[in-house]
Amino acid sequence: MSALLDRLGSPRPDLCFYGLAPPKQSTPAERIQAIVAAQKERVRALAPDALVVYDLQDESSRQPDPRPFPFLPTLPPDTYAHQLMGDLALPKIVYRTVAGADRSGFERWCAETATAAEPRFCVLVGAPTSTQKRASPAVAVSAHHRSKPERSAPATVR
Repeated sequence: MSALLDRLGSPRPDLCFYGLAPPKQSTPAERIQAIVAAQKERVRALAPDALVVYDLQDESSRQPDPRPFPFLPTLPPDTYAHQLMGDLALPKIVYRTVAGADRSGFERWCAETATAAEPRFCVLVGAPTSTQKRASPAVAVSAHHRSKPERSAPATVR
């Protein structure tokens, strides 16, 4: 895992990441298993330096026009990255939406992330617009749990 941090800090990191979003929460369990198997096969074949798992959020507040299809929440990106895709032997960078998160839930997530067996990389994502409810008090908690990365590398929570 520190190899990723070393390469991120180099003058020419020369890294290749593979990104994906978890399946929808409404996806049947057997279909999720098939999706996970196909994605693992694809990731192993491509051999990226890290897997990026995105946290999708409803961004309808950014656009006044109605969506062509309803927003459907996905499986939690942490769960998808570290449990369902956990046996992939490469670092995972998880995007986590913190807008609208309650403080206790965010603190619990920080504690779980900080005590994980392996270092975890995360990118905290705010609200899609400045008018959406934000959880700014909760974000302050993250400063206690994360180390300061050099340059613009993802924070590693430890």
